[in-house]
Amino acid sequence: MIFVVKLISLLLYPLTQSLLAMLMALIFCRSVRLARVVLGAALLWLWVWSMPLVADRIVGSLEWRYPAASADSAPQADAILVLGGCVTAPRPPRVDPDLASSADRLWHAARLYHAGRAPLIVVSGGNLPWLNASMSEAEAMRSVLTALGVPASSVRMETASANTRENMQRSKALLNQLGLSRVLLVTSALHMRRAHAEARLAGIDAMPAAADYTAEERSSTLLDVLPDADALRRSSQAIKEYVGCLMVRGCR
Repeated sequence: MIFVVKLISLLLYPLTQSLLAMLMALIFCRSVRLARVVLGAALLWLWVWSMPLVADRIVGSLEWRYPAASADSAPQADAILVLGGCVTAPRPPRVDPDLASSADRLWHAARLYHAGRAPLIVVSGGNLPWLNASMSEAEAMRSVLTALGVPASSVRMETASANTRENMQRSKALLNQLGLSRVLLVTSALHMRRAHAEARLAGIDAMPAAADYTAEERSSTLLDVLPDADALRRSSQAIKEYVGCLMVRGCR
């Protein structure tokens, strides 16, 4: 099932859509003129979503719902719940976990812990079957947190989830076992809207503690309308979040 979900997610990305449109134009368009129109539209579609100006707007529309705040200003909770997607478990020839671009989640979780906001950190993340990793993502997250000064005894792991919904459902079961209820939910600001909705559906009393902001408020330049690979990646992630939110009851 996880493979099917992954394939569907790929179809949401502007790069995939543009490539498919180009391929269809080359294969099925008998008219040269029509083929040129389709190819031009596909290139324009890809260009639009590759513009930093567009990426900042669509990403910001999700991130700015959750203003950045210091760890010291966060409320008290029973635990800090950190979602996976921020670190990759080591795969040959690597011997240590790789930090992803969203590794700010772990930094923020460690800051919250050291600020005394909660006595425990719960890390949630399994291992996708095609990654061939030597450990679960939760285990990799714990190793990074201990390197940031969090005692291993203060970290609890949920190691079987493969997506956000499973993160919440399995974390809820673990929280119940530990006798914990109120958590600070740490994930990327871009992902927080959907993650918080999934937490509510799972029955978790979660307070957003967002990290990993990528949208910026700044003066625009000519570079902001030129294609950029990172802008395309960020736009694609935002589109995925908006579509994913449509599938979650109560996502607002």
